Amino acid sequence: MIQDFGFYMPTEVVFGKGVVDRAGEVAVRYGKRALIVTGKHSARASGALARVEASLSEAGMASILFDRVTPNPSIELVAEGAGVARETEADLIVAIGGGSPMDAGKAMAIFATNEGSARDYFGVKTYARPPLPIFAIPTTAGTGSEVTEYAILTDLQSKDKKSLASPTIFPKVALADPELTCSMSPEITVDTGIDALTHAVESYLANRSTALSDALALESMGIIRRSLKRAWEDGQDLEARGDMLYGSMLAGMAIAQTGTTMLHAMGYPLTVFHGIAHGRANGILLPYVLAFDRVDAGEKVGRIAEIFGGTLEALRDFEEEMGLSTDLSEALPETDTLDEMTDHVMRTKNLANNPRPVVRADVETIWRRALSRSLG
Repeated sequence: MIQDFGFYMPTEVVFGKGVVDRAGEVAVRYGKRALIVTGKHSARASGALARVEASLSEAGMASILFDRVTPNPSIELVAEGAGVARETEADLIVAIGGGSPMDAGKAMAIFATNEGSARDYFGVKTYARPPLPIFAIPTTAGTGSEVTEYAILTDLQSKDKKSLASPTIFPKVALADPELTCSMSPEITVDTGIDALTHAVESYLANRSTALSDALALESMGIIRRSLKRAWEDGQDLEARGDMLYGSMLAGMAIAQTGTTMLHAMGYPLTVFHGIAHGRANGILLPYVLAFDRVDAGEKVGRIAEIFGGTLEALRDFEEEMGLSTDLSEALPETDTLDEMTDHVMRTKNLANNPRPVVRADVETIWRRALSRSLG
């Protein structure tokens, strides 16, 4: 019997080749003066920025560019962007790029209308004033941030990655155009694609999973299994790019309902302390966390392994065939930060969502297994 569940996903999705050129037509329903939030590279490389600016102009909208978003956006960067939104009287946020610009844009939408620092709002789901409307245009196939209520920020003081989470920061519209993902390098294709895979895997295993989130997660895993290597081998394979963008979006919809688990909790400090790309950090740890979780979630872990050839070794091979080594010692030759990283893992709320209870010794064991490339 299907267990009771709720499902909330208010984002309007417009998916397809060339839909980025409809940005103005759709955005004008929500505002007249857009703050475009992006980084220095991907929106320009993909052509998205120029096409969005032209489309907004054709719709009679003004736009202001904030292109200073860096990977793993900080609380301070968000405050800077929110200040620009207030000063320019922007009434809409248009976020273009991967997870960093989209997450930063969501956070800026909150603080364009509300006082205080993001540090005051972690764990808070409602705000004194509604955030600005958010319009998301992904240029990577990985984070799924275009369909989630999360904005992941880095606290440079504590070296923690923390999440703003509120139904009010679901994007109003997501324009998902596969053409915009074709400019990704093979390495970024893999890093972001594996990030999407870990979203699907963690949603499927999460304590908060439901029948509907499971369906989304399993479909996403199957798509990624079939399409990621093709997109990595040929970046101009628009069919594979479209499939990956769709698979990433499904995984985003899944984690919007369930949240993530131990894997993301362990991946975050690898990024903050050692600069390992977020998706790559998760990918390195994926086989070892699954080996740990299968003790209490054997049926589901078995289903995941089946999608990738029947074993966790086959899943590991899938990653490594595309150049993502799961040997943590290659990415982390010095291990003097392990204790501090474990402290950070143990502070996260993700652990409570993991299918197998986690204590500090478990985290330490997984580090050791990843460093020795042992599935236990």
